[in-house]
Amino acid sequence: GYTGTYDNLPHGITVTPAISGSEIRYSLTDSDDPAAYTLTSSPTATNATTGTTVYFVVTNPNYNPVFGEDVITINKRTVALTTSSASQMYNGNPLTSPAWSEDGDSEGFVTGQGFATAAADGTITSVGTANNTFAYTLLAATSADNYTIDVTQGTLTVTPSNLLTVAASDVTEQYDGTAYGVSASANVPGGTTIRYRETYSSDPAAYTLETSPTATHVSESRTVYFVATNDNYDPAFGSADVTITPRAITLTGASETRDYNGNPLTNAGVAIAGDGFLSGEGYETLPTATGTITDVGSVTNPVSAGTLNAATDPADYAITPVAGTLNVTAKTLTVQADDQQIDYPADRPANAALTYTLVGGAVLGETPAYSGALGYDASLAADPLAPDMYEDAIVNGTLGLLNNGTFKASNYTLTVLPGDLEVVSGTFTVELTGGSWTYDGNPHTTSITGTEPTDTIEYFVPDGSGGWTSTGTTPPTVTNVADGPLTVRVVVTRPGYEPAEDLTTLTITPADTTADSEGYTGTYDNLPHGITVTPAISGSEIRYSLTDSDDPAAYTLTSSPTATN
Repeated sequence: GYTGTYDNLPHGITVTPAISGSEIRYSLTDSDDPAAYTLTSSPTATNATTGTTVYFVVTNPNYNPVFGEDVITINKRTVALTTSSASQMYNGNPLTSPAWSEDGDSEGFVTGQGFATAAADGTITSVGTANNTFAYTLLAATSADNYTIDVTQGTLTVTPSNLLTVAASDVTEQYDGTAYGVSASANVPGGTTIRYRETYSSDPAAYTLETSPTATHVSESRTVYFVATNDNYDPAFGSADVTITPRAITLTGASETRDYNGNPLTNAGVAIAGDGFLSGEGYETLPTATGTITDVGSVTNPVSAGTLNAATDPADYAITPVAGTLNVTAKTLTVQADDQQIDYPADRPANAALTYTLVGGAVLGETPAYSGALGYDASLAADPLAPDMYEDAIVNGTLGLLNNGTFKASNYTLTVLPGDLEVVSGTFTVELTGGSWTYDGNPHTTSITGTEPTDTIEYFVPDGSGGWTSTGTTPPTVTNVADGPLTVRVVVTRPGYEPAEDLTTLTITPADTTADSEGYTGTYDNLPHGITVTPAISGSEIRYSLTDSDDPAAYTLTSSPTATN
């Protein structure tokens, strides 16, 4: 028979007869009929077989046939190889290592046969180990039945990553009665579990709280510890602070300002401001302000703390007292400067002579005293002042206040209401002298006394309607009897004085004169005849009458009466 390893060659059995010259025939089936054995050479096997039985018969004419059998055994060739091993820290990507190598004791492939493709194809992603398996295909000329592929598998190992982190933001909240914790999160949320505890531990199993420990009150502020676990990562530890800050409360003492009134100024009010107390919390006894002041000045109005109620934790509130201010300001004491009047060109009254009257402002029971004197506004011109009303010309000057018994000057501010200085015009007189003259054909006028060279003199005569007509600076005159009687008015103006006036009369009386008259004596001639009058003064008017009278008005005829018969 034949036993060997596959070598891609045909192999049969070998039969050696005991009798030389015998004939050997073969068959793949057993038979006791020599004629059934027809093959002159042994059947062969090339491919691996666990046993192919070949039957044979040996014949010799001189002998009985000898029947026999033997086996062809072709064992598979062993191709021994080892796949590579590899390791990586978990990174979320599959770990592979396609390398492999044939072992030194491998029988290998026969010539012309082998792998068409071959690679280690194991893979692992999560933390753990996996065999690096082997995958292959054979060349067309290679039968898998002829080989045993003996793979020693390498190991693919994924170790936990150290890149897992966990963090939480610190929480800072003002006290509001709410429980606050932290919220931790990992950089790898998938498959990661976060647990909390109140104290640090290096053992992840010690972290059992699924939610963060919390703080409600300021005194409960704490550090919260946490761990993130993930099958593919080393545990990651972290911590964050929960800080509860107090609510700010400002207690502000009242501030008040008022004028001095002789009484203490107090104000117990306290304004509670800021973030405020939570419902149900606050003061059992309210704080008050305790400052006091009477005289002019300023003091603080400090806050005296109250008492918090039982529901209020003092640590939850930052209470800041702020003193107010109490101000007493000077009360206004008012005096009125008395008005003054002088006649031009008199000098103004001396400062010490100026008087004033208390208007008001003094507290009941206090009597002010004064120092100094009133004065005049600096813009007032030098004496003599022109006639005018100088409003507010009299001012406070050096007038001040003095202490006097219960009256303290420092508690008052003196206000002087200014007074007026009136300078009235001065007066003077003039005398206008007229006269009566007998007509002499010359003009006659007035004379005036009491004037000065700088005076302005203006004359007036009646306008016939009850008024006056100016004749200017030249005095009017009368010449003829008919010019008078003429009333003359003079007005003299002088700076700083009221105008001076006077009246007088100018009169011209008739002078004595004569006239010659000649009667008529003649014989009747049937013609009218009168008298002839010749005045001594040319321009004289002649009137006639048939009756005697000493009243010129009785003479109405402008021509002499006549007689004819």
